[in-house]
Amino acid sequence: MSAEPADRWGPSSWFADFNAPERAAFEAELARDVAALADDAERLPAIGAGQDDAWSALVRRYEDVVARDSHLGSYVGCLASGDADDERFALAEGRLPALRPRPGDIATVRITHAAPHHLNSDELPTNLRRTRGGDAWEAAQGMKKPVGVGLGMPSLEKPAPLPAATGCS
Repeated sequence: MSAEPADRWGPSSWFADFNAPERAAFEAELARDVAALADDAERLPAIGAGQDDAWSALVRRYEDVVARDSHLGSYVGCLASGDADDERFALAEGRLPALRPRPGDIATVRITHAAPHHLNSDELPTNLRRTRGGDAWEAAQGMKKPVGVGLGMPSLEKPAPLPAATGCS
């Protein structure tokens, strides 16, 4: 007879329950910190303008917020994977992407370096706006990918056999 393992992992190691006040407080604090971070980033001058310490502190705060966002996302993702019929989990997943712009969304950034083939920004994006393009990209993520490249050209296949010839006898 095998002994039961002493340590078992489960989402309760994050929060005791999905409806626990600690989880709701954690999510609310994260939302406030994201908004404050965006406001502070918008007020800072460009990098290299003598505000290195302020930018360094902002980046450390950003890393902390991203880690907490990932923590909450993992927790909600585990619950949603285990019980896809529970709408609470789907709604919570929908609130999470505050720091994750999707392709097609629009954000304000300050360009800090430009080259003929790309633009760089060393600053955090602000004023993230969700768009129909981002919604379409997100909806397409669950779709089955087509096989091959469809160029609108007919496919080349072995032709169907010709009917039997009926000729003169």
